[in-house]
Amino acid sequence: SARALPCVERCLAHGRDAIVRAAHVAIVAVFRTHASVHDGWFPGYLERSLERFPHHTPAEPFVAAVGTVAKHCEPGSRLPCLTAAALVDRARGLDKAGDEVSVEAASSLRRLVFGLLSLVDHAIVHEMRTHAEAAVVSAGYWARDAGESKAARMRAYDDLVRNGVLACSDYGRKNALVEWALKCKSRL
Repeated sequence: SARALPCVERCLAHGRDAIVRAAHVAIVAVFRTHASVHDGWFPGYLERSLERFPHHTPAEPFVAAVGTVAKHCEPGSRLPCLTAAALVDRARGLDKAGDEVSVEAASSLRRLVFGLLSLVDHAIVHEMRTHAEAAVVSAGYWARDAGESKAARMRAYDDLVRNGVLACSDYGRKNALVEWALKCKSRL
């Protein structure tokens, strides 16, 4: 029930990984069954989860929570766009760290943004594409030279095509995404 959220929220910062994972799974269940709590609880959940990502936020339930809210939020809700912007910002921050774990975590967050393209309400697809493009362009911040940076952006673009465009099962949306993705590639 949604009444359990305050208790579950405190468990997100627990020292034991099993309790943290259970808290994330419980939050996903609440978000899936109580869409009315999305606006009030999800922004705080997202912020806390991203602060602790990737070391203390389990990826699978976090991705499930983001996907659940993006898919089941009120029509026209800006929550998925705010989520995408936060994911891109955290990916940039992880890229700045430059170590292998952080760069891979940044790539995971970008793939999550790309996956949201097929889940969100049609009314916000255009804005979501803007965030996805920002995710591609921001890749490679850690690179030591322009060639390495371009290669990172191209890997991010390949992730966009694979996890955003080709994964979309909505044929009407897919055609527009293909056209948009080709334009994105020309700007890289």
